[in-house]
Amino acid sequence: MFGSAVLEVAIGLTLVYLLFSLVCSAINEFIARLLKWRSKTLEDGIKSMLGDLEIGGGQLVKDKIYNTPLFKGLIGKGKAWTGRDIKPTYIPSRTFALALLDVVAPSQKDKVDTFDSVRAKVGSLHDTGMKQSLLGLLDSAEGDLKRARENIERWFDESMDQVTAWYKRTANTWLFIVSVLVCAIMNADSVAVGTTLWRDPSLRAAVVNQAEKTAKKPEEIDKALQQLKVPIGWTSNALKDLDSFEKWAEKIVGLLFTGIAVSLGAPFWFDMLNKLVNFRTGGNKPEKTPAVEPLTPPPQRLEIIATAVPPAALKP
Repeated sequence: MFGSAVLEVAIGLTLVYLLFSLVCSAINEFIARLLKWRSKTLEDGIKSMLGDLEIGGGQLVKDKIYNTPLFKGLIGKGKAWTGRDIKPTYIPSRTFALALLDVVAPSQKDKVDTFDSVRAKVGSLHDTGMKQSLLGLLDSAEGDLKRARENIERWFDESMDQVTAWYKRTANTWLFIVSVLVCAIMNADSVAVGTTLWRDPSLRAAVVNQAEKTAKKPEEIDKALQQLKVPIGWTSNALKDLDSFEKWAEKIVGLLFTGIAVSLGAPFWFDMLNKLVNFRTGGNKPEKTPAVEPLTPPPQRLEIIATAVPPAALKP
């Protein structure tokens, strides 16, 4: 009984974390779109890659590459809410390689680019550290212009892995901030929720039932938050209970714990919910205690029917 109750409380808390993770992720994504995090991070990453690479007149390549026809084809026609042009959030590696060569080694009219002509134009650029790196990419192609472009594409892809890591760190930091704020506003206290689920078997059963439905039909997850009766939200009773320093400390710990849990993201908690539900419904049946032959006629036998619930299917 004790083990079953603990598992059911864990399932209930996991469902709460999943629902709040979806809400916080949606808010975080709205902020990301509003502030153009993806396009700005991509632009900063490309400028960091190109560094001090310079062409004639002291112009930096990182300031010119976004004005090439290949890049302009990826830029939206409208304006962001800030009044600036909408920058691309994704650039193919081949597009970057062609645009970069178009800036540092522009084609001459009626002349076909060759490896030697491109190498000579890059070699005539202002001497910088990035110029030497670019020459290294060209020289490793051993005179093959196509291979040189592929080297630049590979360099771009490897650099974008780092840019992606930058974006994830920023997004995760903001997700944590949003999670803590939302949990504080909604009074999503893990301690209070867990205690209530532990003390109220009927509520615990209802929450576990809702969790099993959510695991089987993720598309109905938006209904789960409305149907839960767990103690979430600021009420007059919730405020009255905060009548001592210890109660305030417990409340802060509970809210902070919820915020940290929610910031792990909806995919994490959906996977955890499926595992817990599957464990609960598909666990091994307890072994029966060997019967002792009675000395007197046995009482009427009670049939115990165990209903097996099929494990919830994991959504790919």
